[in-house]
Amino acid sequence: MDRSQLEDLLASVIRTEGNSLHLLPDHVPFVRVGDNVVPTDMDRVSPQVIADLMRDFLFEDHRQQLERGEEVEVLYSTSGGQRFRTMVMRQCRGFAVVFHRMPDQIPTFEELGLPPVLSSLTGFQRGIVLLTGFFGSGKSTTLASLVQRINQEGAFHIHTIEKPIEFIHYSSQSLVHQREVGAHVDSMAEGVRDAYRQGAEVVVVDGLTDAETLFAMFEAVERGCFVLATLNASNVVGAITDVAKLVPPDDRPLVLSRLSKLLRGVAAQSLINRSHAGGRVPVFEVMIRTRAIAQAIRDGEFDELPELIRRGRGLGMQTSDQALRSLLVHNVIAPDEAAYHAVDREWVLSRQG
Repeated sequence: MDRSQLEDLLASVIRTEGNSLHLLPDHVPFVRVGDNVVPTDMDRVSPQVIADLMRDFLFEDHRQQLERGEEVEVLYSTSGGQRFRTMVMRQCRGFAVVFHRMPDQIPTFEELGLPPVLSSLTGFQRGIVLLTGFFGSGKSTTLASLVQRINQEGAFHIHTIEKPIEFIHYSSQSLVHQREVGAHVDSMAEGVRDAYRQGAEVVVVDGLTDAETLFAMFEAVERGCFVLATLNASNVVGAITDVAKLVPPDDRPLVLSRLSKLLRGVAAQSLINRSHAGGRVPVFEVMIRTRAIAQAIRDGEFDELPELIRRGRGLGMQTSDQALRSLLVHNVIAPDEAAYHAVDREWVLSRQG
């Protein structure tokens, strides 16, 4: 496989309205369409072919990351201008690459089918809101839509720190600066510190992965900023747990105390198949800070959070099961799809209450 064949494969992803292209060593290329992974009719891809392809779009610092056993994420643009968020990872037979298709335009809340409560999470003057979900969950697109809404409806100084920059935001009612780690700033933490020193009111951190960035976020909020950050976690409890694990055990009580005061909400996103219209629909677990939730976080009692979220529906909170049952009641998803993703299948399928 050469560069032109790769371009043909990526073009086929677009033609079939696919989501991603997967290149694994000693396997044929796979294309994901919806929740289905479909093998192509091409020859198997050798480890050397993947290594040769990577030389075309990876820089020296990326190669050093891979040598350290880290994953690398870059933005790949085809000759036709279509952009793909690209993840390179090491595995037992060599390197594997995933090309995840990016939309041409920033979708609106309505186009994405986002719940209204997400809009309210952007209305805080200060504090931290976390948006979580694994690779391919749609959180990057949701983040772009949230930033775009702030940009269009407010008059703020917005700084985004990203790795890589996926969507371009043009200043509308707000002033937007976008910085990419590695190209414009050395680290996420440095980008956050630069943002509040330069008078940013809204700071967007696309990838919270280390303690230094977390402490920089705390400092930004304590200086009056609103911080919107993403991280990889499948649910709200996982997100809070992962934040706590960014620091050594002895430091966690102080970190959880600060987080309990500064956190405003957490939204965990996944994508599942629609029943009739085709495509996928987002499912959100949403937690909004209350006094009880703040106390549970401060005390490290994370297992109490799901019940507090369930009881907080009147405030806009919802568990993933509540979101699934709402979609099922409105015939957006099929019962077997709801059952597959549910924690309490019997409750979700009851359609009562």
